[in-house]
Amino acid sequence: MDNYAKSNRWEKIGEIPEDPPAGTPRSVVWEVSSGTHAHYSVDDATGIAYVYVTSDTPEHADDLGERLTKALNALEYSSLVEKFDRSVDEDERAGNLLILALAAPQGFDQPSFDRISKALAAPEASLREAAIYASGYNPSSRYLPLLTRIAQQDPVEDLRADAEDMLAAYDEAGVDKS
Repeated sequence: MDNYAKSNRWEKIGEIPEDPPAGTPRSVVWEVSSGTHAHYSVDDATGIAYVYVTSDTPEHADDLGERLTKALNALEYSSLVEKFDRSVDEDERAGNLLILALAAPQGFDQPSFDRISKALAAPEASLREAAIYASGYNPSSRYLPLLTRIAQQDPVEDLRADAEDMLAAYDEAGVDKS
């Protein structure tokens, strides 16, 4: 991403260096044009680098997103949905769910919601754990009853605590409870 930004003469306007002992991943923001920014970070749960675009103009964000996807040879969201759906191994499903949730479009997204919701009710604890975390990438009030059920009734104590933590994060973020 650094090389792509340099070759396009983007101005780096912010950077947080990686600090493994503190658990801080590297994060960089470039100004692409006035009101349009490219953001690079590494997800702390998966260790996967990702890029997203913010812009005052939706068309600029869409165009830059498409250019970055091609230039960086990034997987498209639809491919990640298919990859999750094809995965059979429990650990693979959990990892693919996190990646899918990380890549989901901002706002409510039915395909990711369907998969995360189903995983929140899965018999496998590792998949429920991944789903709890995945629900935090794009918080929605639609997850609240599912997270509440886990917080109150899950047979795994650690998952009850994780769900309680996620519910607290939802409260802190001001997720609408209606």
